[in-house]
Amino acid sequence: MTKQKSELIELYHNGNSFFLYQAKDVFKVTTDSVKLVDFVTIRKDDQVILDIGTGLATIPLLLATKTKKKIIGVEIQESLSNLAKESIKYNHLEEQIEIINDKIQNYKNYFLLHNIDVVVSNPPYFKLEDNPLKNKTDELTIARHEVMLTFDELAQIVSKLLKENGRFFFVHQSERLIEIIETLKKYELEPKKLQFLYHNKEKDSTLFLLEASYKGKRGLKVLGPQMIGEE
Repeated sequence: MTKQKSELIELYHNGNSFFLYQAKDVFKVTTDSVKLVDFVTIRKDDQVILDIGTGLATIPLLLATKTKKKIIGVEIQESLSNLAKESIKYNHLEEQIEIINDKIQNYKNYFLLHNIDVVVSNPPYFKLEDNPLKNKTDELTIARHEVMLTFDELAQIVSKLLKENGRFFFVHQSERLIEIIETLKKYELEPKKLQFLYHNKEKDSTLFLLEASYKGKRGLKVLGPQMIGEE
């Protein structure tokens, strides 16, 4: 994969600022990642947070503004993981955030089973059969389409990594909600908290945030709608 051209940008969150190497013209910081981080709750006893498909490490860097817990990001694309590592070094967060450049399917090489407290992910949204259009780069295709990781694979892996009652936080397309809930339950990931995101109050929801608990008790809380800007 070719080396990404990058630019250093300053971001603000939770009253703190940090710097991020952003890939020019390809990867940008998205509102859905910011809303996902705000949706995540960290408990006192949590020790390890895992971000699957971390990309430029936007989510770990955002999470570092609200917790001092250990954060590990896994990213399959070498060019993106290199930029992520540069950002972490620039922000002097090497002791808190670790980046692994590999596919999450190789999780057994890095993690013990049922040893993670929190998993976070902004996964690929589109199935190839439903959305066959290619993006302008292979990097975007992998990030946005289920080329390297399907949601079924993701849910199965999360169920292998989380402790009992560990939580899985993610964002996804509203039109896939029923399928996704069915997949979660197949792997003993019980939906606990749901919030729909809206770009425009006059239009349907396009995205949702969801928290699921591994082997958690039944009971789903639906939060009020969240706006993510006007289109």
